[in-house]
Amino acid sequence: VAKNYLLNLLRSRLFLDEIYSVGAGTKQANLSSANILGIDLPFPPLEEQAQIADALDSLSSRINSAVSKVNHLTKLKKALMQDLLTGTVRVKME
Repeated sequence: VAKNYLLNLLRSRLFLDEIYSVGAGTKQANLSSANILGIDLPFPPLEEQAQIADALDSLSSRINSAVSKVNHLTKLKKALMQDLLTGTVRVKME
């Protein structure tokens, strides 16, 4: 099993839905090793696992970059709005 493929699989909605469906208990779900071993998960050939993991890592990187840009622009907007509200910066109307 490709390490990154397994990591992404364990974080996937498919795996989490399976885990939540087999948990027993009213307030805190209890999982036994038998419950976990009974979950069917897709394991394509090793080469395909590596390709899937690479694609997911690339997408994750792009998402993190976009989130970082949005956070930076949000902070910049707040700073500029504060400057406008306090009168530090004046808007010229022509």
